[in-house]
Amino acid sequence: MTNNARGLLLVLCFGLMFTMAGCSDGSPQPEQPVASPEPTTQEAAPAETQAPGDPEPSNLDMTTAAQQANDFAQRFFAQVSSENNGNLFFSPLSIHTALSMTYGGARGETARQMAEVLAFNLPPGEGAEHAAYRQLLEALNDAPQTTFDTVQDGQRTTVERPVYDLVVANRLWGQQDLGWDPGYIELTQTEYLAGVEQVDFSSNAEGARQAINQWVEETTRDRIKNLVPAGAIDALTRLVLANAIYFKANWADEFSESGTQEAPFHLADGSSVDVATMHQSETFGYAETADWQALALPYERNALSMLVVLPADQEGALETTQAQLASGELLAALESMNRTRVQVWLPKFSITQELNLGGSLQAMGMPLAFSDRADFSGMTPEAELSISSALHKAFIEVDEKGTEAAAATAIVMSLTSMPIEQEPPKVFRADRPFLFLIRHNASGAILFAGRVMDPS
Repeated sequence: MTNNARGLLLVLCFGLMFTMAGCSDGSPQPEQPVASPEPTTQEAAPAETQAPGDPEPSNLDMTTAAQQANDFAQRFFAQVSSENNGNLFFSPLSIHTALSMTYGGARGETARQMAEVLAFNLPPGEGAEHAAYRQLLEALNDAPQTTFDTVQDGQRTTVERPVYDLVVANRLWGQQDLGWDPGYIELTQTEYLAGVEQVDFSSNAEGARQAINQWVEETTRDRIKNLVPAGAIDALTRLVLANAIYFKANWADEFSESGTQEAPFHLADGSSVDVATMHQSETFGYAETADWQALALPYERNALSMLVVLPADQEGALETTQAQLASGELLAALESMNRTRVQVWLPKFSITQELNLGGSLQAMGMPLAFSDRADFSGMTPEAELSISSALHKAFIEVDEKGTEAAAATAIVMSLTSMPIEQEPPKVFRADRPFLFLIRHNASGAILFAGRVMDPS
């Protein structure tokens, strides 16, 4: 083991960004370009052979990537909800994407721990799981189109537009004079559609930090600002990996503003607050058990949905429901929702959140990546890198028209038509703490997850 300093800062927000830094042994290194900013089409060669019993690469597609990301989402929700008592909001897909790019450069026991946390089955250098991620990213960024008629200059015109606004973007910033492994750079470009930029952390760390934050702000429509705080990047930083997500969509059936009224929301401590509560009666996907009610609120054209899970009004129901989400039982049950007439009361809410993820990720089973024994030699042979900290920042706003959300993650590595209902409609009154997920229906991927304890 050398005396090289180690450090990797992971910053997550509504979007995902990784910043990695490393340190060489002090000897001069020839300048080597990081890579072209444009993704290449050639796949990186596998660094390791496929293990016996692993799934065949040909069977891996965007659904595989979504399932792995969802498995992580459920376990991460359990971990972070146990560490936070109030409102909670984050993008599990953003976190999983950033970690997956980082995993591509991990080796040895570091890679094994990360694979377990990420629900990966193949070695980090194997291309199949990464290629499945590319399919998922391409699907998420390919919004279906819809048309509507409008009148311009007295003429009726048909206009086409996307049914939702969803951007999932990745980018790397690498130290310009460090020899990055070409296979790793190509992996991030080809399979994660990540642009790559050369910067000089050694002499202008602050300039690099501002450039990273500017990219995040632009990608998230100014919803995520100052993702990388002052001091998070310094002269020892060598690589920043970032993911940013922006989402905005209208409900398939908007709530009428005239139906929104002040109503009590009952807090966990027994008190209550009056909050603006939306109301409508419509046919939705619906399921219920003794522990919870669940409602699927579709966005326009049913391309995405918000799944709202309301624990029963009884002691311990919230904890039981969160445990079922962590185990996978809840998501499995939500696959069998039925179209049902439902009277819905849902509070308007807005959440802005920052999370320090280092402790959570280590507790989930990947402590080596944060230690001085981390092995990210698949990224570069010229520096020893590890994760020094991990931060996440996210934003969501829900109102009568729909939802706007954004997030970003950064890892910094341093040296060191329906049938007539015969029964009365179900009543779904979200007047107490509830959970919610935003899901991409075609792949099943959970983009965002949260818990509303107090919407006021």
